[in-house]
Amino acid sequence: MSSLTHNTQDSHGLVPNNELIGKRLLHLGRMSVYQITGFCWLGASDEWGYLHHEVRGDGLNGPTIARPLAHIDGVKSDGKPRYREVL
Repeated sequence: MSSLTHNTQDSHGLVPNNELIGKRLLHLGRMSVYQITGFCWLGASDEWGYLHHEVRGDGLNGPTIARPLAHIDGVKSDGKPRYREVL
């Protein structure tokens, strides 16, 4: 890779979508809500990651977590969606 930009496709052909920043996703396994805060390049796997934190009822946010961008539209081991967008 000669030059990494936010338009560089990852190993899945994905690029970050800035419209995702601020979105909240319900993890359908843990039933926790996460808010997307940004993106990062996961160099070990040559794919985009998204940064998010758990939105907790006590008003505090959990630590920042990086997961592969492909997880947003991915499915769990049972074939069901991993996330659903919430308001």
